[in-house]
Amino acid sequence: MKKLVLLLLCFSIMAGIFGCQKKLVDEKTRSENLRSEKKTKVIVDGNGIFPKELAGLWIGDAQGWRIRFTQTGDINSVVLPLGKVTISPGETKNIELYNGGKGIFKAGEWTTEYSYKLNELAVEIVINYFKVQLGKSILEGSVKEYLIGKTELGGWVTSWASDPNYIVCTSEYKNYRLPIDFNQPPTKVIFTKIPNSE
Repeated sequence: MKKLVLLLLCFSIMAGIFGCQKKLVDEKTRSENLRSEKKTKVIVDGNGIFPKELAGLWIGDAQGWRIRFTQTGDINSVVLPLGKVTISPGETKNIELYNGGKGIFKAGEWTTEYSYKLNELAVEIVINYFKVQLGKSILEGSVKEYLIGKTELGGWVTSWASDPNYIVCTSEYKNYRLPIDFNQPPTKVIFTKIPNSE
């Protein structure tokens, strides 16, 4: 029962924190990072060329997912379910919250993999570190997000799985690592490409 109460508390903190994102604190850091060297590893079987029809903005039907692929298969940016934060690979992003909170997200190297043989697209999105603070409550950690599925007729039907490492710190709980249910099946997310979004 105590764990259930803690989980509910954590989810309410996350909803309060992430539902109230205000703006970028450091716009200069974002623009500098976007100009920096490539931070997406692209793997394509067969001819090694990423399909041009997959370049553009893809919007998921669940959890606010958005992914923008370039013509070469690099991931330009994503909107993460964790906080609905828009971030690019290798970027460090500071955010302010309307209610006085603040946060930081540090993205790592990401991977795009496409198989012509299987007609399958897979991505790995790595957040090396994040920390969000609202008053004395803190949620921090890291996460790897995995999306894999078939691409057909302007759609991408994926299975989404996460490998999270979340630690919550409140007045009652100090450095409590949230439990992970490894038996939870992947979530189905259907992406639709926005026409002419290359």
